[in-house]
Amino acid sequence: MSDVYPALRYLDAPAAIEWLTTVLGLRELLVVRGEDGQIAHAELAWGDSAVMLGQHSRGEDQGPRNRYARGEVYLVSDEAGVRAAFDRVTAAGASVSRPLTQQDRGLGFTVADTEGNAWNVGTYRPPAPVGSPGWLEIGVPETAATREFFAALFGWRVEPMPGTNNNFTGPGLRAGLHAGDDDRHVVVYFSVPDIDAAVVRARELGATIDDAGPVREGFGRFASGTDPAGVPFGLHQRS
Repeated sequence: MSDVYPALRYLDAPAAIEWLTTVLGLRELLVVRGEDGQIAHAELAWGDSAVMLGQHSRGEDQGPRNRYARGEVYLVSDEAGVRAAFDRVTAAGASVSRPLTQQDRGLGFTVADTEGNAWNVGTYRPPAPVGSPGWLEIGVPETAATREFFAALFGWRVEPMPGTNNNFTGPGLRAGLHAGDDDRHVVVYFSVPDIDAAVVRARELGATIDDAGPVREGFGRFASGTDPAGVPFGLHQRS
């Protein structure tokens, strides 16, 4: 499995971390200091993803390239999250180079951090890799014990849903938890760019699968079925 993590270096890493957490809204995960007391490595979380940063070492040759180089990072959120982030940066008097704008690929804005790196925050979410787990659906008779277990074991964030149902959000995944299921199962929904075409192809390959349902706001589209051996699986297309 491969992942991509943006990595930036700062002349004043503590000031950058303070700005990124209090103004832009990232969460501090890890800060490692070297023998000289400088921040050698730090990780800040945004939702399920992370950004890594560090500080230029004392005496390091900055040179023209290092001195004037600027990085650019794109952060994804839902509309409410984007608007909240924009409110924070404007309240802090940050340098906004692109105001909050609705474009073809969604709502977003761009702001510069303490050393001029551009941070783009928007609702556009690139398609998930085909075949990667896009959603887990967990069925149990009662949800309380399972909810508390996974939240404590993995640190998954719990999102209350109607009744006793819940959604989980964790690193790189989202999951649903529903009650009233005596089978006690976990079904993996695999990411596809075109769920209707994927349903057709799955049937051609011997699967038994329902037509995809309509778009569920904030969740996308789902189709449930079994493979030729009878193993439950699902397909998921992001909204």
